[in-house]
Parts: sequence; C-alpha cells; structure tokens
Amino acid sequence: MEGTQALDSAKTGAQTTKFLTARVDTVLAPHHLTQIDLLKVDIEGHAAKVLAGAGKTFSITKNVILEIHSEAELGESEAILVNSGLRMRNFRNRKLWFVKK
Repeated sequence: MEGTQALDSAKTGAQTTKFLTARVDTVLAPHHLTQIDLLKVDIEGHAAKVLAGAGKTFSITKNVILEIHSEAELGESEAILVNSGLRMRNFRNRKLWFVKK
C-alpha cells in the first residue's frame, strides 16, 4: 500500500495522526540490492500488510523473521511467505523464521 494512512479518532475526540506509507519493494528499489540475508519484520500486528508489498524483495531474500501478535496475522503472513517461495524453519513463542526453499 502506498499513500497516506490516518488514524482518526473523531468520535472520541483524540488527535488524528497521519502516516506516509510505501511498499517494501518501492523503498528498497533505489538501493539495487542483489541479496538480502535477513529481513526482520516486527510491526505490532501488521506483518501481513508489510509482507504483501514485498514480492520482489522475497526473490533475493534468504531468511525472514517475523513476530506475530495474533492468529489472523500468523495465517495471512505464512500464506504470503509460502507463496513467495519460503518455508517455515522454526516457530518459537511469537517469532517465526522462514528460509528460501
């Protein structure tokens, strides 16, 4: 997802915070990387959203470690990584380690 995201709490009277967002592939493209040994993702329950924007990145990534905060995040994240050619190597506590097949 690219653009601006906002957390708006108008109903509660809280402040609105806006975030600029960009896909992982878009952020890394200018760096012309040919290999990534380890990609670590820990963004408090939104791993699947990050992983969905990293398809090209996975083609050069050897290992992905992510921290999971819910069953839904686990299922969505695992599906994205497996479909991208990675397999789960280890799962301990809330941390998952995927490696290139």
